[in-house]
Amino acid sequence: MLNLDASLVALKSQRAQYEIQHLGLRRRLDDLVREEARLDEARRRGESDSPALHEMRERRVELAVELDRLAALVLELDDRIGRVERGEASGTFDHLVVRSLEASAEIDRVRSQILDTLRSLAAPLERYEQLAERQRSLTARIREATGKDNSYAAYIGTALVRAPDYDDKLQFVVELIKRLRVVA
Repeated sequence: MLNLDASLVALKSQRAQYEIQHLGLRRRLDDLVREEARLDEARRRGESDSPALHEMRERRVELAVELDRLAALVLELDDRIGRVERGEASGTFDHLVVRSLEASAEIDRVRSQILDTLRSLAAPLERYEQLAERQRSLTARIREATGKDNSYAAYIGTALVRAPDYDDKLQFVVELIKRLRVVA
């Protein structure tokens, strides 16, 4: 019968093959019907015998049975393809393929959202870096002018992340970014 581990693409391919077979058998059946009519006419005129006509009718019946079998297979495949496409074929490989494609699409959407968010941080981070550098420069100039060293206070004051800010969510983001690798 049908292989339950076939993918959706394989199911559609199998359906197309059955339809091609069905068309070929339909043409052969049409040819047999014409040949049967020719033999029947020849029998009536006394030019042919009944066994040839009988054999032709048996072949036509066998072909009609095969056509019915293929039509039933196409209907069964149509039903299965429909269930897979609607996500109702749980427990089959087809369902897993569809779910995997859905998950991949969702990953792409979330990935795009994350990248857009990270890109939106570029301007504020650049502005932050400029302000921090200006603060460090001013601290150095104050030290030169007054001899008073406030570099540690400037270091603390210009830190982007301080201990009270470093909650679980921020830690997760920072650790994830540390592990981030660019792939080709």
